[in-house]
Amino acid sequence: MNAAQSLKRNEKAQHLQVIQTGDENFYVESEQSKIAYKVSMGDKPICCCPDFAKQSRNDPDFKCKHILAVLCSTPAEVCQASVLEKRKAKLDERFIINLRDKDFVLYAGLLDLAHQRGLQRLEVELIQFPTKENGMEAVCKATAISKLDEHFVDIGDANPTNTSKNIAQHIIRMASTRAKARVLRDLSNIGITALEELGIDPPEEAPGKEKTKSQATDSPKGVTRIGPRKMSSPETTKTQPAEAQTPVQPIARIGGDPKAIVTTPPVPETQVQHQSVPQGQANLRISEAQMRAIANLSRRRGISEVELDALSVETYGLHLDSLTPTDASAFIRQLQQSA
Repeated sequence: MNAAQSLKRNEKAQHLQVIQTGDENFYVESEQSKIAYKVSMGDKPICCCPDFAKQSRNDPDFKCKHILAVLCSTPAEVCQASVLEKRKAKLDERFIINLRDKDFVLYAGLLDLAHQRGLQRLEVELIQFPTKENGMEAVCKATAISKLDEHFVDIGDANPTNTSKNIAQHIIRMASTRAKARVLRDLSNIGITALEELGIDPPEEAPGKEKTKSQATDSPKGVTRIGPRKMSSPETTKTQPAEAQTPVQPIARIGGDPKAIVTTPPVPETQVQHQSVPQGQANLRISEAQMRAIANLSRRRGISEVELDALSVETYGLHLDSLTPTDASAFIRQLQQSA
């Protein structure tokens, strides 16, 4: 490099912006300010620009304009900056459900983690339509593509024998959800089985009966009641023989022990009649505002639509969209108090 080239480099170096990120680490912007080159000022200055990579092969003492910019800049001219740590993808514990001392992950949690890891596209294809000939079994294939163009493919199946009675009318959607859950587990490197993959009966194994990890640590030990006991209709109470009525009904579990049950005597007939649906509300359905409130509360608590509907059936004997305004109000209070 001759004297004229050296002088020209020094002139250009005087106009470059220098940013310091450590004791010996700097970033120097290019002339067009479109890119910044990393400069390490150790025993021997090193720059990652193409000019340094080319010229330093023949001249070990070569200094590009970015190195010269660092050497010629004063402390007042150098901008101080810190390198932010890259946010690590993490599965939120709100999406982990414990059933019988075993952890399961919710589909919502898998989707959230997949987006953190750079999910670019998620596709589902129905490869078998449910018919009487195939036992009403639906099979779907899901494909997930990451930002690194990684492709993950898996399938999910659903039929009336491996789903709960509340999902039996939604076989195709459940097969789709299961396929997506499996492929998102591969993309996110999650070995925990998704709750949606289980063929449990929601009224018996509903996640609403169990606690998430975060709730289990925050709530005090003792009796936990998830919701009001479902009442019998007045007609059933009048016609059913006294000996056929259940003398004792379970209300809650103590400390998660399935053998420890708190019981209560049966509700008198007069009390059951008093708590029946008021006249004039028998044909009323839950309002849109109540549906929105329940949806918002369930999202905050990581409760899926399937679990929400199962909890409604277990507590009130009705699907969520069939609740009366009175039951819907009680359901909203129940979700608010379960936080």
